[in-house]
Order: sequence, then structure tokens, then C-alpha cells
Amino acid sequence: MSEDLPDVRIGGVSRGAFSLRQSGGDFWLQQDALRPGEERYGLETVRCDDLPFTRLNPSLDAQYDPEAQVVTFAPRLELLPTRTLSVSLTPVTPEGVTSLPLYALDYSLSAARFSGGGLAQRGSARASYTNGPWSAQLGVAEAGTSGQPVEVGVSASARYQLDPDLSVEAGFNIPSLLTGSLAGFSGVQGQFSGQIGRTLDTFTVDVPLGGRIQLSSGGRPLGSWTVDAGRVVFRNVPLVGTSGAVLAVIEDPAGRREQAQVYTFPTAVLAPGNYGVVAEAGALGGAAYARGLVRYGLTPGLTLDAQVGVRAGEVGGRVAVTAASLDQVISVGITHHLDGLTTAATVDYGGRLGRFGLGLGAQIPLGDLRATRAAASVATELGGFSTGLSVGYDPSRLGWYGGAQVAGSLTRDVRLSVAGRVGTQSSTFSVTLGYQPNDHWRAAINTVATANGPAIRASATYQPTLDQQWNLAYGAGTGYAEYRRRGAAELAVGAGTSGEVNATLRGTLVSAAGRVYATASRTDDISVVLETGVPGLAIYTGGLFQGRTDAAGTLVFSVSSAGAADVRVDVASLPIEIAVKEASLPLTGLTARAVKVDWRANFGRSRVVDFQGPDGQEAAYGTVVVDGERYDLDAFGTALLPVSVSVLRGQLSLEDGRQCAITLGPAQEAVQCD
Repeated sequence: MSEDLPDVRIGGVSRGAFSLRQSGGDFWLQQDALRPGEERYGLETVRCDDLPFTRLNPSLDAQYDPEAQVVTFAPRLELLPTRTLSVSLTPVTPEGVTSLPLYALDYSLSAARFSGGGLAQRGSARASYTNGPWSAQLGVAEAGTSGQPVEVGVSASARYQLDPDLSVEAGFNIPSLLTGSLAGFSGVQGQFSGQIGRTLDTFTVDVPLGGRIQLSSGGRPLGSWTVDAGRVVFRNVPLVGTSGAVLAVIEDPAGRREQAQVYTFPTAVLAPGNYGVVAEAGALGGAAYARGLVRYGLTPGLTLDAQVGVRAGEVGGRVAVTAASLDQVISVGITHHLDGLTTAATVDYGGRLGRFGLGLGAQIPLGDLRATRAAASVATELGGFSTGLSVGYDPSRLGWYGGAQVAGSLTRDVRLSVAGRVGTQSSTFSVTLGYQPNDHWRAAINTVATANGPAIRASATYQPTLDQQWNLAYGAGTGYAEYRRRGAAELAVGAGTSGEVNATLRGTLVSAAGRVYATASRTDDISVVLETGVPGLAIYTGGLFQGRTDAAGTLVFSVSSAGAADVRVDVASLPIEIAVKEASLPLTGLTARAVKVDWRANFGRSRVVDFQGPDGQEAAYGTVVVDGERYDLDAFGTALLPVSVSVLRGQLSLEDGRQCAITLGPAQEAVQCD
């Protein structure tokens, strides 16, 4: 029996050198080369010279190269075990996220001079305190114009948010949840929901070399597991939201890879058994008021909506049933003394039929069918242009009317939109030509023809950076120019050719974690104090620019508690000396009203160092080893090294093979061999 000590490679990944013996065409491999889960790769086991050997399964088709001293074979999933894991959607606080008490003062000031010489001004301030699920606020707003007394309004509220699905708030002169009123409600309001949720029966992940699996659904982490070689079947995987993907990130000896399964459900309906409740009671506009809304998922494609309310002694309500699939949705209901309707049946439909999008809506007063209002529309894509036709009837305002619209791109930079509307009372026709050569410039010219004659409007915007913008506009014979800047506050100033002048300043002062911050973002819903350690870093959430980090690398902004917030940096715009591990950070399951997010470990700062040989010449194409890390030098003998507060020592290897020791100080930009 011959014996060798080859390198064992499974799936192209080296396991190291192990003893190999051959007998009668069989390979006997030192058993230590196999890992847990790979027991069936071997058949019987024997001991020889105090070492355990296993006879490799012939189905592995192992190959041995005696000259290269390499044994190779591919993983065989049918020989590996299958494990089953159940998954649940439990609240997981993202790493580096902590709750903190926060004081904030939102302010807004504006002043205007009109073309006729009149003046107007308005201002508001809102002080708030947030700690864990509790928050309270007190606001004051005032407005005045020339010759009119100043009007002052006060608002106050206290809110308790146990989790994203349950909140209760009591307030004075605050927005209504159900009527759309932005102020004027005083009383108690609450909302909660029951989420049974949809699940994916099974999600299978193959890990033929063993490794670590990170599982998420709709961007929300579900957990991580370190598993042996084999197949993992996740059961009852929660599906977060109406669309997304179940994503497994697998890290194994072969590297990093992803496996995903996309899911989509109708957005207009709730999952079976899910429900949502919104209720408020108190006073609205000086009259006693109460209203409640309940939504309940009856089947996968059917949801019941019921709403009932009373205001100034008048009771009203609405009941509707919504049926939906991925490309069709229809809602049928009846409304009584609610939202301006007496007693009326309502029908709304939207969907797709092949290439055509269809829409239909109608409100049918049961006591007066002649007051019926209805509208229908059809849209499609023709030759790269979006086209649409609509027709409707509204006896209270327009009578019969119809419209058509065509919009699309003429070139990469030029876009055209043509629209017309005809009716028994009025008709209009408009053409808009837009031009956007890059992300910094955009312009548009629009002409509108009505019974009063034609009118021309034009506008242009120049945005040199994310935080500043110039706007120009022309219309009705006058021009207007405006400048906007977003930094520690948001500033807007503008002036027109007819003599009008406007100025607005708004922002927020925040006190948290022993510091005071100035930010242009309002403190709504959940306030986030993001620490990156990198000054001037552009931060986005949900694709929207939130601002740049201050001199300490910190930015304060707000996110919604209704879903996951994706905090992102633009990697392409980062300076060369800034290294980033991950471009985005999902924030999910936040229950506190204010949190601090420590993201500093995600960023690293480097410096350009010029290396020289003993003779002072550039160490072109050499290598340097510092603290065990190897760095390749370019044609000028430079490399990016991490910033350090201490003296670094290492070794420089020149292209000709010479080596010498180096010592690099914290602020040193050039170093020569010692």
C-alpha cells in the first residue's frame, strides 16, 4: 500500500495536507481531512500507524495527481445531511443601535414682500422630548399680514408607541388620522394592527462546504446560523411586506454568495386574518367628533373595510369590500354621510388587460341618480411613449369631459409631454418640453391654450451639489429666481421682477448624548442620531438625501416607524482615503422614538504614503508589510495605509529584491528605509 501526503481540495478549496494511501484502486484518506456532516464521504474506517483512515466513497470520483501532490473531488449533496430549521419573526435590534433620550426644537421662519408692497410673515416652533416609547411635544405657530392682526395657534400632545403596530396619542390642536385635517383635532387617537403574516413553506439553502447563513425577509434580518456541510431547509419563513425577497447570504470557505426567492402579493388587501384599527375621539373644528376604521383580511384576495363616525350629532359610515390580484383590484362599497357624500354607492377598479392599463370609478347617490359622478381611463405604451385617454361625468362641476395625454423621451436628454382636455364648460391644451443633460441641470418650457388665450411658462434648475440649488421661473410676464441651501438648516431666498421677495429658514436643534446638533431635518416619527466618524458624508434614506455629516461625522434625521429604513451612503462619491465595508444599513424593528446608531466601525480612513529606498529613490512596484498586512506599491512607490495614532514599523521589499526596515509616524506622508 503506497502512502503520500498530498494537498486535499474539496470543491476547489484546500483542506491542507493529509496522509493518503492507495490499495486496489481505492483511496484511503486520513479521516481528519473530512469535517462534520461529511461522514458519508467515507465508507469503512481503519487505524494505521495510530491514524484513522477512511475509504473514500467511489461515487465521489476522487482524482489524484501524484506529480502535483493534489487530491480533488467535488461535494456531493446526496451524501450530505439535510437539516430543518424553523424561523420566526422576532424583534431584533440592529447592532450598534441604542435608545436615548432626546430634546428637540423644530423651528420655521418665513417673510414675504408682495408685488403690491404688502408684507406677510409666519413662524413656528415645536419643542419635543423623546425617551423610549414615550414622546411629548408643545408647539406654537403665528402668522400675520399687513393691516391684519397676528394669528397665534398652540398645539400639544403626548404619545406612547409600544411597537410599530401600536400607538396611543392624546393632544390638543393636532392632525386628525382619519379626515385628512392637518390641525384642529383635540382628543385621543390610537392605531394598532394584528399581523399574522404570510409565510413561505420551505426555503432550501445548500451549503456543501459548511459555513454561515444570514437570512432576511424583505430587508428584515431573521437570524444567522453556523452550519456543517449539507442542505438546510428553513420552514415557515415569514414574508415581510407585500413584496420583497427571502435572501440568504452564505459565507463558506469558497467565498460569499447570495440566494434569493422573490415574493409579491397584492398591495390593496391584507393577508387572511390580519387587521388594522384606527380610532379617534374628541373635538374637531369645535364640534364633538369620533370616528373609527377597521380593516380585516377575509381571504388572500379579499379585505373588508368598515368605518363609522359621528360629528356634531350626525352619524356616518362606510362599508366596502376590496378584491385584488397582482394586476387587478376592485372595491365596492356604500357610504352614508361621510366625506361630503349623503348616501351613495361607490365602485373603483384598476388593473391591466394585456398591454393596457384600465381605470374606472363611480359615486352613485342613491337618492338622486342624476348626481352620479363617474370616470374611466385607459393607458398604454406606444412606440416608447406613454399614452392615456380618459372620459368622465361630473354634473356638479364640469359636466361631460374627456382628456388625452402623450409623454415620452425624444432623445436621451429631451422629453415631450402633450395633453388636452375638453369639456362642456372648458377646454385646455398644453405642450411641455423638458431638457435634462445631467444630474445638475434641468429645464422645461410649457405652453397652455385656453379660452382666455395662450400662456407660456418656463423654468430651469441648477443643482451644483446635493445641498444647494438655483431655480429660475417665468410666467405671466414676470420672472422669479430662488436659491436654496441645506446644511445645519434649510434656507430659501427668492425675488421676482415684479418686486416680490421671499425668505424662509427652517431646521431643528437637537440635544442628545451630551451634544447639541443643528440639522435641516424635522424630528418626526423616529429620530436617528447617526455616527459615522467621517465628516461631510452624504446620507440617504429611501433614496432621499438627508444631509451631510458634521465635523464629527454625525447627522440627525428622522425615519418612519411604518417599515424598514435603509440608510445608505454613495460609495462612488467617497474620497479615495475612505474605505467602507457596507454601503447600506437596514434599520428595522425600531420601537424607541429616538435612537443612536453607531456606524463608525463601517468606515476606515487611509492615507497616501510615499515609500523610498535607501538611496532616496521611489520604491516603484515594491511591497511593504506593516503590522502583518501587505500593501503593493504603484509606479510612484505609493500606497494607501490605514490612519494610525501610533508609530508603525514594518519592512519594505524593493522590486530588485532588496529589503529594509521602515518606521512610519502618525502624520508622516513619506518614509525612507532606516
